[in-house]
Amino acid sequence: MQSTTREELKYLISHLTRQFMLARCGMYLVRDQHAGQDGVYPVLSQYYDSPTLSFYNDKIEGFGVRNKVRIRTYDLSFDGRAPVYLELKQRVDDGILKTRERVANPAQALADPSTWGATTSSTFGYLAERRQLRPSAGVFYFREAYRGASDRDLRVTFDTNVIAVAPGQRLSRETVNDAEELLLPDNHVILEIKAKGDIPAWVRRVIVDLELARRTLSKYVMAADRLRLADTCTSGVWA
Repeated sequence: MQSTTREELKYLISHLTRQFMLARCGMYLVRDQHAGQDGVYPVLSQYYDSPTLSFYNDKIEGFGVRNKVRIRTYDLSFDGRAPVYLELKQRVDDGILKTRERVANPAQALADPSTWGATTSSTFGYLAERRQLRPSAGVFYFREAYRGASDRDLRVTFDTNVIAVAPGQRLSRETVNDAEELLLPDNHVILEIKAKGDIPAWVRRVIVDLELARRTLSKYVMAADRLRLADTCTSGVWA
């Protein structure tokens, strides 16, 4: 099991702002080692929620303390060609604690959270049982990722082509590049800045100079809204 604590900032920017930021900050950044030749890799996440969509509603209500549980891989599917991880994100105001474990049997873990306790740590098994977790919305996007040249704990990422994925939905290259499926206008990029310690001064200067407005963006909430999960709740229980 791997756990990390960090500060996380999110912004919605244009492609032009992304280009300016990279031109301005290129000397401070290096490409993420996991990125392909074009510096981009796919991210596919299946999120899990309670029958009453408690994780979704905690975000909508703006609670300072909240959780998200997901299974994530870096491919178009969970077929095991790329590593598959079970992840827990716990937010306390601006702080994020992320816990992840490698999934040995992706097909079983994806479909049945009740099996998590037998194959992973007690944390995931406890959450699955206590919250009665089930697959909810999935999210796919392309990520352009960088690390700090001198601060390896700093990550700067740009996410594009964000789409909602229903549980069990099979993706194709055509689907993930279809403008009709995008959750954001195709001229927008989600910028995320993550650091284990303080955000470096040069990053904060760029934020101020570019007049970036911090956003409370949640890809899970956007996907759940596109799939109309909240609309399917009857008597407070998600169908």
